[in-house]
Amino acid sequence: MGILWLGCAPEETLILRMRMLVSEAGTRPATSMRRTLRAAGYGVDVVTTMRQLLAEAKSTKYDLFIIDRSRCDEDAVDAVRTLRTERCLTPILMISADAKIEDRVGALDAGADDYITAPFDHNELLARVRALLRRRRTLASAVLRAGNLEIDDVTGEVRCSGKPLHLCAGELWLLTLLARSNGKVVRKSSIETALPDAHRSGNAIEARISRLRKALKRVPADVAIETVRGVGYQLGHAPPGPAKNGRDNPFLRD
Repeated sequence: MGILWLGCAPEETLILRMRMLVSEAGTRPATSMRRTLRAAGYGVDVVTTMRQLLAEAKSTKYDLFIIDRSRCDEDAVDAVRTLRTERCLTPILMISADAKIEDRVGALDAGADDYITAPFDHNELLARVRALLRRRRTLASAVLRAGNLEIDDVTGEVRCSGKPLHLCAGELWLLTLLARSNGKVVRKSSIETALPDAHRSGNAIEARISRLRKALKRVPADVAIETVRGVGYQLGHAPPGPAKNGRDNPFLRD
């Protein structure tokens, strides 16, 4: 799900991904579900506890939560209820091998948007994911703003002082990822994990960062990409003066 900008070099034909958080227990290799989601072009982060999920929900904007209830170490329904109490509107898909009607009803009443029982066909999983993401677009604004810069992470359009800023898909994906992180540092390792195998080299990431910095400076934008040495990157206000880490994130979602 995303925008593929035409006119980019072949190596830039990278689909802008929607980002989702998946909770499941253990530290096993990627499950077939995660592989299916990533193969479909979605960015997938993973947590192993409900406490981690709640913390990530506060610090990072996700398009969808997928909670595998059968693999959670805590009560997933309580976590869903907490998210809704804290006014988190992100769609939630619950998964469980337990087919009891009362459990499904309880999860939906707590705030889950959909419920699927395992085992399931992965085509059905992807269809439910697409349906939830479509529903999200009609309920919430998808515009991120920073100074004179606007990013619509549904259409993939970027504007600077009201004028279109044309970015290749890889640059657009990186800019959106950084903007969604609420001023927090995005680790380079996290960027590498989210990218397809062909785009994961450190040099490829640095090259995209460099091109994106030049594009933002050229327009000029009121934000700049700051390097946190040995860790990763974050968005901050553009200089005057040398950029400093730890500034308040200028991005706000309508």
